[in-house]
Amino acid sequence: MFSEEEELFKSHRALRYPVTMSGSYGFTSDPPTPPDSNEFEAEEAGSTGPSYLLALPPELLLRIMSLADVSDLISLSQVNRTLFGLITTDTIWKRHCAPHTSPAPYSSFFDMYTHLLHREGWLQGVWIGDRQFYGSLLVGRYNPFTGRVELYEVRATRASGSTGDESQFLVWDAVEDQVDDTDLVSHFHPHLGLRPAPLLVRHGHMPPIADQTPPWTMIATEAHAVRVYPLNDDAVAGLPERQVWPSSHIPAVDRTLTMMSRNASIRHPGIGEEPFISKDLFKFFRGEDRSTLNYITIGMLRVVVNGRDVYESFGRLHPELMRRTKEKPLQGLWVGDYSAHGPEYLLLNYEVMENNTVLHAVKITGDPNVPRGEITFRVPDIVNPVRTKTSEDGTTRKYYPAWGQIAGYGFTSSEWTEAEFVWMSDEEIVLRWFLFDRASTFRRVELDDLHLPAMMAQ
Repeated sequence: MFSEEEELFKSHRALRYPVTMSGSYGFTSDPPTPPDSNEFEAEEAGSTGPSYLLALPPELLLRIMSLADVSDLISLSQVNRTLFGLITTDTIWKRHCAPHTSPAPYSSFFDMYTHLLHREGWLQGVWIGDRQFYGSLLVGRYNPFTGRVELYEVRATRASGSTGDESQFLVWDAVEDQVDDTDLVSHFHPHLGLRPAPLLVRHGHMPPIADQTPPWTMIATEAHAVRVYPLNDDAVAGLPERQVWPSSHIPAVDRTLTMMSRNASIRHPGIGEEPFISKDLFKFFRGEDRSTLNYITIGMLRVVVNGRDVYESFGRLHPELMRRTKEKPLQGLWVGDYSAHGPEYLLLNYEVMENNTVLHAVKITGDPNVPRGEITFRVPDIVNPVRTKTSEDGTTRKYYPAWGQIAGYGFTSSEWTEAEFVWMSDEEIVLRWFLFDRASTFRRVELDDLHLPAMMAQ
């Protein structure tokens, strides 16, 4: 599925940084320090030719360095003190700290990058977890008030006054000529926000908590999280769908074993591949009592963890998948009400199949019937509606044949049932379930609008 996005994401693999003993990317040790001397300049002064690099105007050197990647900058900084002074200029490092517009509470973008982001910046972004049935949606952000990278769980609750057992489905008369679109006024207005306490806090330089002698490599953090090797393509193809995360329905750069898999025969990475720690995967260990530490093995990864903890695999949800475009106006994250199961998050994505543009709705968080990573509904042709209706306020609703997926507990006896997809607006959609004589409403989620709890308190 999603071959166009998959090819794009595979090209991102070239951006991975190799494994280092420190577990960082961009640096292989501590932040760079000025060289002891200007030996390069002295050698050049005694050579038969001038130093063409140092002969360039500082403005041009800065322009060249602003286009270099981190590893090249670090190498250049160790040539001599002149280049070190130019390379530590803040204008260069502002790009590597994007989208942050201020280095506070650090004194400069150079300090912000070298003391925090070069090791912990990978955690920023949107992450989806494979917790059994239910999944998780997390956001990693830099907190300018604490100078830390913090990981928060995104939560959705019903409007005040509704209970967890109260169905928010809309009931309508299934006879087509008696359907009144006024029944589609939504009763689902969820409250979205980040949980007050972060699940994970990254301060920067973290001491290792396990032996890092190859092939057992551990990237350690203070709160039960480890970055892991990705599965190679052959391993993904040879595994059952439920043992791989993110699922095949979600385009991803890298994939790993799910929390339910203990397949020790899978090697990370594949034979003949250079070992890389993925910036798009990590495993998170939940639990408070760490009085007894045990070793467990995940592929080639030996992990020190409390035997009673339960780990969850996380994959990065790339920004391309959450960005609406002119060609894909419904693409992105949505939240809908699943009756007694409560609000659940979906990823809407497009795919061209047999000359039709198909809209897939994949559950990011799920329930015991249709769990995370599975398709909850699809629209076989999202380009050509079967009918439209213009309301009094001038907005046009579009109606499409659709299919919804239902299943028994544990995703057993799954089947597709007829439905109707109603495109209310780019911010609201409705799915009519003919089997249940009900309609459920979904609303777009903009994670950038969710503020950190610490920022809200200011």
